[in-house]
Amino acid sequence: SGHPRERVTAARALGRIGDLGLGTLRDAARDDDRGCRTAAMRTLLPATGPDDLSLLYEYIGLHAEDDPELHGMVLKRARLLEAVLEKQMEADAASPN
Repeated sequence: SGHPRERVTAARALGRIGDLGLGTLRDAARDDDRGCRTAAMRTLLPATGPDDLSLLYEYIGLHAEDDPELHGMVLKRARLLEAVLEKQMEADAASPN
């Protein structure tokens, strides 16, 4: 909560902290407050991995109206991560056990 500028500053600071901050950003990306949610998602997005696909699709499904540009960025990232995950699964299947 707080002033929109403070939310963006806080989200960026959490992103710089690393893993501990990323967990908080994941929670904030599900916040009821649109400003908090979008600031968190913008900061978190570059650090997302295949384990975050459910969060990304949840955001896409529930908050498409937040910001059309951000919505497109989240969708693009989810598709990229799906491709990465698919390649990983193919490599795992091809590797001898």
